Amino acid sequence: MDIKQPSDLLPEYMKPYYTDDTAILSEWFDKMSQYPYAFDDTEKGNFELFYATMTAQTTRILKAPYGNYYITSLGITPYTATGHCFFWDKKIVNRHKDLYLASLYGITQYKLARIEVFIPTENKAAAFLMKRAGYNYEGTMLNRDLYGGKLKDLYIYAFYGTP
Repeated sequence: MDIKQPSDLLPEYMKPYYTDDTAILSEWFDKMSQYPYAFDDTEKGNFELFYATMTAQTTRILKAPYGNYYITSLGITPYTATGHCFFWDKKIVNRHKDLYLASLYGITQYKLARIEVFIPTENKAAAFLMKRAGYNYEGTMLNRDLYGGKLKDLYIYAFYGTP
């Protein structure tokens, strides 16, 4: 594959995306709110915080027909961003390949050394997806975030590049 631009890494159906449209972001927020680990307790039910995060200059979104990949905190810590992905269509096969390409795009486009992902330890499916997409397990943070009023441990996964 001849790669001239970072966007050449992406499948045809996945494109960089920006919106500050309240209706679109509200729809995403409502879909994500149906899942237990989409938001920790500080974020749960807080559309204003979600809106601020998604429209911040430090956030970049890749939109696919079945969900979104996005990175936040871009540039706050040099060469590092926090990765997120959310799929409302759970039947997609080979999501790990799209996650790998989205991560490679993020590393290349924004000249990152790493994309970090934090996953509640109960979310085994997400941890499995990270491994299949080429993310490396780095450890577990104990008692890190509140979900449903209980402190949860979080796995740390990272995807590496070179700035």
